[in-house]
Amino acid sequence: MTIKIGMEELQYINLFQDITKITPKDCIILGETIVFVVDEDKVGAAIGKNGETVEKVKKVLKNKKISIVGYTPDLEKFVQNILRPVEVLGIEKEGNTLKIFVKKEEYRRATGNQGKRLSRIQTLLERHFNIPQVKLVPREV
Repeated sequence: MTIKIGMEELQYINLFQDITKITPKDCIILGETIVFVVDEDKVGAAIGKNGETVEKVKKVLKNKKISIVGYTPDLEKFVQNILRPVEVLGIEKEGNTLKIFVKKEEYRRATGNQGKRLSRIQTLLERHFNIPQVKLVPREV
């Protein structure tokens, strides 16, 4: 699947790469948040010791919110990486919709303020796994 990246995203990718020495697979701008997708094994290096590296990126980007997501071709692990620290209890694909099951008490955290986190999940899954619809389902544990 080909991911289309605009000029603004490309500028952010170049800046991120200059600071972290890691090439992101993707960059998405969602309001005040910039999401960088990097290989799963590079997340720690992208964040840096005590978050120092990501703080440098934030400073250069005038304190925009930065989110770093670890990419893996394993759909369930990728979903877990996007939602971290919320625990994913399981996923289920129904046609074009992916149902993501989370603990009932973590449901609000999973959807985010005004559904922003849900929007991030949908965007990332559509771009990387061609899944156009996502539904978060709260579950009693």
